[in-house]
Amino acid sequence: MSRLYRPPPTNQRSRDTLDQALHFSVDSALKNLKKCRNQFKTILSTFQDELDILERLYYKGKNQHRSALFWKRVAETRRYGSRLNETDLVKLIDDMQHSFFDTNTDNMKKALKGAWTYYPDAKSLSLAMQSGAFIQYIVLLVAIVSRMDILTVELLAGVQHASSTVRHLHDILENLAPPTSPEVVSQGLDIISMDPTQLDRSALDCLVSDTIKSETDASRIPTLFPSVTHDSFLDRDRGILTETGKPEVIKRKKTKKKDEIDDIFGF
Repeated sequence: MSRLYRPPPTNQRSRDTLDQALHFSVDSALKNLKKCRNQFKTILSTFQDELDILERLYYKGKNQHRSALFWKRVAETRRYGSRLNETDLVKLIDDMQHSFFDTNTDNMKKALKGAWTYYPDAKSLSLAMQSGAFIQYIVLLVAIVSRMDILTVELLAGVQHASSTVRHLHDILENLAPPTSPEVVSQGLDIISMDPTQLDRSALDCLVSDTIKSETDASRIPTLFPSVTHDSFLDRDRGILTETGKPEVIKRKKTKKKDEIDDIFGF
């Protein structure tokens, strides 16, 4: 069972409902996604070959080296490589591209060569970005192996390019969503838990001013506990010594007198 969460089906809208001035930006973003898709396909193909070699080496030396420390690193590399392969970046980019075309068409490859006719809502792109939130972190972990390091560096650059492109599309489509009215919240904790875009400016100013005032008043309150110095400890020790009197003197042990027998045997 795959750990990767796939976003739900997108809610498509007709191209005619989108502002004409935004068509050029969407065209540029789709071209960038196509480049990322081709880059992922080439890199992941080579990455799969390296992962297959690592898999064979792992099972060949598993019984002999399973207790060694370096073998645990090999097992971690194998696990992270498998998780990266499970993300299926090519399919993730394909799903984003297909959301701009008619999903009921029989020949999607032919449809991709033409002009886009639909566009998804901003919420669909948000869910798609959440499904690949840890791709960059996984890529850095896989780079333990020197051979995979070369491939993962190129893959990381492609992920960043695709991420910026999707965010650009999200910003374009998010502006089309109807604005939500800000909620009036009386408690400070409720204001903090709200989305920053829904905060009223006056409420935010009051919250900030109250916080600054409370911190300023707290700094003016004198300390309740006096500072303890080294002299106070000395005074305490002197008081204890005065109460108990003079220190106890250790008595020396008396030496036993020698007799004549001891002198004979040399004791």
